[in-house]
Amino acid sequence: MRGGRAIAATPQFPLHDVGELGALLGLSVDDLTDLSRTVPRSVRRRSRKKQDGSRRRIIAADPRLKAIQLLLKKRILDRLAFPECVHGYRKGRSHISAARPHVGTRMLLSMDIRDFYPSIRPEAVEDAWLSIGCSHDVARLLKRLTTCDYQLPQGFRTSQGLANLVRRGLDARVATLEKQHKLTYTNYSDNLFLSGDRVSRRVPVLCGDIAKCYGWSLHKVDLRGPGEAKVIMGIVVGDRLDIHPSYCERIEVRILELEVGRSVPVRVLKSIRGQIGYVRQLNEAAACRLDEMLVAATSCARQGPVTPA
Repeated sequence: MRGGRAIAATPQFPLHDVGELGALLGLSVDDLTDLSRTVPRSVRRRSRKKQDGSRRRIIAADPRLKAIQLLLKKRILDRLAFPECVHGYRKGRSHISAARPHVGTRMLLSMDIRDFYPSIRPEAVEDAWLSIGCSHDVARLLKRLTTCDYQLPQGFRTSQGLANLVRRGLDARVATLEKQHKLTYTNYSDNLFLSGDRVSRRVPVLCGDIAKCYGWSLHKVDLRGPGEAKVIMGIVVGDRLDIHPSYCERIEVRILELEVGRSVPVRVLKSIRGQIGYVRQLNEAAACRLDEMLVAATSCARQGPVTPA
């Protein structure tokens, strides 16, 4: 079935009927049932341009549906346990923590799951809810509340946690491959990473075969060896983690574009300072240099000097 199926797991969140779900969320059964029937009319659809020029379809919930999805996220999905390899959308984890286990590796294999969220079908989402202990009635209701247009929408607050659940079967099989080939495996959403002293060219083929079992295909398959630059989601992976130079260059351009003597919008300053703060997590010296540039560029502006990020 396209879009994968969740691997069977020890029930972490048994909900035997819709009444139990309503009690957990503080909502009536009638409210949950009524809203589940109107999800297609409770969303806004738009598209966003991606870096490669293609368009990403975004389906965003209206305030009422969004509030219920946020409750599902906080009271169920955020409390689930996942394998150590999972770094996406988990408290205390990020793409930085996904990259860290690969520091000092000789070879790095990076892969993406093509059209990950749009290819996850409602049946796979229902299986995901069943896998954590929900009854069939509860799983069917939750499927209707968390899918739309026959997919797992990017824009729903529940989608990231559900994607981790749906991908669990693939993770288990890649973890077996990891042990067989003495590799290290991490992932962040649809991004998969394997590293080791030796990564056979057979490994990406085997990973592709595993993905096909769940209705997915892999693309952007990139195998880097000794002496080659290794990058994970904009992070340079060598003897330590470092920010990619191109990211700092983009910040420098933004700072240089600020007009000296003109008031700088607060949102622009906040955005640039946020970017510098991210750089600081990986390279303190680069962040200090960008701080100095920003202070110099805004020292004459009407809002006054800028405190370093």
